Amino acid sequence: MIIDDSQKFNSFAWLNGYFAVIESSNPTKEQADKAVESLIHFYGAQDENQILNCGDKDLSATYNQMKEKILEAVNK
Repeated sequence: MIIDDSQKFNSFAWLNGYFAVIESSNPTKEQADKAVESLIHFYGAQDENQILNCGDKDLSATYNQMKEKILEAVNK
């Protein structure tokens, strides 16, 4: 499956909504999982391994930072 621009935009919109929600409430584990999936698709990847094994250390580091922020919100 190729992630096209409309799917990337939808992922961005979902992530934007997720980060707005976590400012005022705790997300569920399911919401966090969906946000991580959206983050992966936002980067144009089908799965996390594509990001982590792409050879771009900055991209991998940014992805890991964002993923950590997403998952930390569940445990607030």
